[in-house]
Parts: sequence; structure tokens; C-alpha cells
Amino acid sequence: NMSIEDQAEQVKKVKEHGLPVGAAIGVLDNKRLEALLKAEADLIVIDVAHGHSENVIKSLRIYKRIGEIDIVAGNIVTPEAAEDLIAAGADGLRVGVGAGSICLTREVCGVGIPQLNAIAWVADVASKYDIPVVADGGVKRIADIVKAIAAGADCVMLGRMLAGTDEAPGEVIERDGMKLKRYRGMGSIEVISKLDRYSKLVPEGISGYVPYKGSVKEVVKLIVGGLKSGMGYIGAPNLEELKKKSEFIRVTSSESWERRSENIFIERHPPITIML
Repeated sequence: NMSIEDQAEQVKKVKEHGLPVGAAIGVLDNKRLEALLKAEADLIVIDVAHGHSENVIKSLRIYKRIGEIDIVAGNIVTPEAAEDLIAAGADGLRVGVGAGSICLTREVCGVGIPQLNAIAWVADVASKYDIPVVADGGVKRIADIVKAIAAGADCVMLGRMLAGTDEAPGEVIERDGMKLKRYRGMGSIEVISKLDRYSKLVPEGISGYVPYKGSVKEVVKLIVGGLKSGMGYIGAPNLEELKKKSEFIRVTSSESWERRSENIFIERHPPITIML
């Protein structure tokens, strides 16, 4: 629940290092937007759980009049939502409801769309207007990144896969000889109880611990390597070709058994397993 001043200061600190920076904002918060524009943010994300709403569309139109900056809107999961947000001026769309590893929206609210379906539906609309799509949630393994892009996403947000790194928030603790870091969802009871914008404590997320993973640089290196390998198998020299050449097929439960590695004794786990 960062104040406007603190958020603007964080943007300035990143800009001092010559890096592009995006900033999250809620609905109908013109003062925050003006402060972020003054701090020279490169991108604004309207960050709400349900992006296909009157307030988001209204805010999007107002924000586009206030300053010349790209705005990503979401989260959404339907083609109708994509059409409405693009018509309101969205420069990018963020896709995903209830797909995150620490999200309980589907269990608590009974609402959500399988992430791969949502990406494909939204991307079909967005591609007609040359609007990029951000896949948010559902990424538990590197293979999920490959599949998200193959389904139409232009980029993928990562939470759990980067949690546990040195650069992620939280202290490293040790339990039963294993180093861990805390990982909390924004909808978890620990977080929403501290945020004054929530009038009701209805948690839609959980908190827990993930293995300590060291430098984010090493994790990203594994992710990039896995993505390149996936592209190589498909014969895609770039991400656009990955989208064009990929094909999804229906599989049975036997496929899950076939790709198991748990039926052998693993003497030493490869680095990739720290992200699972």
C-alpha cells in the first residue's frame, strides 16, 4: 500500500540506473498518475483483479488524456474484454484470473478461465490491432512460458519462479536444513489485513515458503535456455515463428505418467528443479 510519494521515489531510483520502469496504479487515481508521469515512468499498468469493468474503462480513457504514456490494462480473460479495453485506448492487455500458484480466486469465488484458453482468446483479438498481450499467472515451469507464448502471449509475468531469489523480498530462513524465503500473494490474509483499500477481509490468496534459489541472474539464465530449447524443437527462430508453428493437441492422463521422472532415483537434482 505504497504512498504516492514513495512510489514516485521508487520509480526515480530505477530511472537513475538507466532502466525502463513500469508502475502499477488503481482506478480513478489521477494524482498518482501525475506523480508517476513526473517521475518519468515508462509504462503504467492499471492493476486490478477484474479488468473488464466500468471503472477500469473510465480510468483508462481519463489516464490517456492526462499524459502520453503506454498503459497496460487488465486483468482480463475474454475476447469481449479485449475489444472493450482496446477501444478505450489500452496499449497492452494483461491476461489471467485465478491462475497464479498462490491465488485462490477460483476456489473462493468460483471465477476463472484456464490460462491457456484465456491467452488464446485475448490474443486473437489483440493481434488484429497490434496490441501486445501479457500472460499473468499459471507459470510453474519453463515449459509453461513456451506454451504461453505459443498460445499468443508476447511476454510472461513471473512470480513463483523468481520468488526465493536474492533479489526477491523477504529474509532467508532455514528449516530442517533447507533454506527458504517467504512468498505471499497480494490476496493473502497477511497482505490484505495491512492494506486500507480493502474493506472486507476475504482472502483470495495464500502465503508460504519457496526454496532459496540464489541470484535471479542464474534463474533467468535457465529460463532463457529452456525457452530457446523449446523454440529449437519447434523450429522457430523467433517468438513470432513460435506462435505460428506451434500446435496444441489433446492428451490423456497417460501422457502425465509418460513424462514423469519420479519413477527413478535421482542422485542429484539438476538446477532446474529449484523452480518447481
